[in-house]
Amino acid sequence: MIKRSQRTVRSWKRQGKSSEYIEARLDSIPREDYYEAALYQHGVHQPKDFAWCKAMVYQPIIGKTKDFRNARNLKKGQNCKDGMTIEELASTDFAKMLSAKRISTLSSYGTRSCANISYTAAEQVANLLSQ
Repeated sequence: MIKRSQRTVRSWKRQGKSSEYIEARLDSIPREDYYEAALYQHGVHQPKDFAWCKAMVYQPIIGKTKDFRNARNLKKGQNCKDGMTIEELASTDFAKMLSAKRISTLSSYGTRSCANISYTAAEQVANLLSQ
């Protein structure tokens, strides 16, 4: 994991990412793990289902992932985080944490339910940002 992280950091530096951005990306890893663990514990097991839930977290904040990738010149399938600003990273991280908490609290189960909760939580975060 450490070698992978070091390679990733070197890659971000080559891309011209700031140290603040790199720190934000590294800080987001445990939040992503927390969200994915909550999804898994509540019946989301297939990679495509994890991707759908994450897309639902992203949509209210950055729009549809396909459109976001196009707008930010990311390759198809490239991690949307690669094109996010620090503020967008923080917002999606918070939405994931809120989603995980609600999924657990509501004892939600299954991909559709987890995706709906994720979307609603992200919508609330997006609304806060627009005020």
